[in-house]
Amino acid sequence: MITKSRHGWLVREFTVDEIREIYEVRTALEGYAARLAAQRATDEDIRRLADFISEQHALMADASATRSAVVELNERFHNAVIAAAGNQRLYRFINANRMYYFNYRLASLYTDEQVIKSLEEHEQLYQAIRNREPDKADELARAHINVALELIEKHLA
Repeated sequence: MITKSRHGWLVREFTVDEIREIYEVRTALEGYAARLAAQRATDEDIRRLADFISEQHALMADASATRSAVVELNERFHNAVIAAAGNQRLYRFINANRMYYFNYRLASLYTDEQVIKSLEEHEQLYQAIRNREPDKADELARAHINVALELIEKHLA
C-alpha cells in the first residue's frame, strides 16, 4: 500500500501474517460470493462469465499477451463472479479491499504455467456457476485464492 506523507510517498510493506489474514478474509468472502453466484446468477451473468472464458482462451493463445492483460482480465472475471452473487454489500466490501489482492506485483511471481493454470481454474469456476453447483463453486473459488496465498508465502519465505 502506498500513502502520501508530508515528506513524500511511503510504501507500506505487509508482514506474512498480515497477508495471510487478508487472504483468509478474501477466501471466505469470494468463496461465499461464488456460492451465491451458483444459486442466483442470471442468464446474462452466465453469458458475461462465458465471454470472459472466451477472452481467456484468446489470451492464452496470444504469445504477445502481457501480464497487465492477465491482471486486468483476472480482475474483471472476479468482479463478474462477485456481481453474479446478487449482493451489492458483499460486492462493495470485497472491492473496497481489492488493492490487497491479485495485482501486477503478484502477477510477476507467476510462471507462465501458473498463469495458464489460474485461467483454467477460472473456467472450472465458471462451469460450477453455470451448472448451479454452489458447494463446488465455493470450494473452487477458495482453492483458487489459496494458490495465490501459497505463492506469496513461498516468495516471502
